[in-house]
Amino acid sequence: GKEHRVEMYEERLGGDFDLTTSPYFDEGGNVAGAVHVARDITASKWVEEALAESEERFRAIVEGTKACLFSTNLRGRFNFINEAAIEVLGYSQSELHGKFYLNFVHPIDKRRVHKVFQNQLKTSKKSATIEFRFVTKGGSIGWFMFLVNPIIKNGMTIGLAGVAQDITKRKQAEIALNDSMERLKGFDQHSTEGIYRIDIVEPVPIGLPKSKIIDWINEHAIVGEANNSLANMYGLEPKDMIGKPAIEFAPSYGERAALILEKNDYRVINEETKDVDKDGKTLYLIENYHGIVKEGHLVSIWGAQSNITERKQAERKLQQTHNDLEATLIA
Repeated sequence: GKEHRVEMYEERLGGDFDLTTSPYFDEGGNVAGAVHVARDITASKWVEEALAESEERFRAIVEGTKACLFSTNLRGRFNFINEAAIEVLGYSQSELHGKFYLNFVHPIDKRRVHKVFQNQLKTSKKSATIEFRFVTKGGSIGWFMFLVNPIIKNGMTIGLAGVAQDITKRKQAEIALNDSMERLKGFDQHSTEGIYRIDIVEPVPIGLPKSKIIDWINEHAIVGEANNSLANMYGLEPKDMIGKPAIEFAPSYGERAALILEKNDYRVINEETKDVDKDGKTLYLIENYHGIVKEGHLVSIWGAQSNITERKQAERKLQQTHNDLEATLIA
């Protein structure tokens, strides 16, 4: 005496149907028969299956990626965190869910991060990127590069979604490099050798033909660092060189720099070179320099050089004296 409902696949018709069977009663209230209503739900079943398949693929991507994925509501409380984020922060899903995002940001960076996030909520601008420190459950400090976007539903911002990359190792390397550079600067200014760094403003792909590498470096190489001893060789001060094209001081700098890429370790040892000083006079130098290559591109060159102009001039005079003596003896 009750209505029954079932979904079934009808092979002869090649589709899915929602079948409802309802009893009907005679005047005495007894079941006299049944009414069967079949509704074709083939299209909706296809949609459901496609959605389920898409959700499975999305879930596999989300849980399989190494990127940390987050979303928050308007109050900044987590409502989604993927496994990669859980692993990086060291908390369980339950410990993170519903918690305020700033609880996991380093105190020094909280105000800056909060300003960016609040701006995203107010303006609904797409894709704000920020780097900041986070604090793990164990108290260690790491770095995120975070891309955040507003979540918009029916024209209203309802929260924020973010993709974070753990850049802790990169930042630690940058900090160590900066510390080394600061120590090196102190050494630079007291060194009798000329020490420099050349920056390739647009890094050159190391796989280019040599002629193109030379032209590229001549166009994009500038002086990034120069100590006093280096500047003095040219009759200048460091401020007169830094930021200037390298070819102003080394007309054939492209050829010199290209030698780096012919070496397995990107180092050139005891290379005799020629530059020009501020008066256009030739400087004879002996150099040791090495290239910094990142992701297949030459980005900068560090080097040290000694001025051997007086030695070269003395050698020429000695050779001239020798030639004159030989000519006198022959005569």
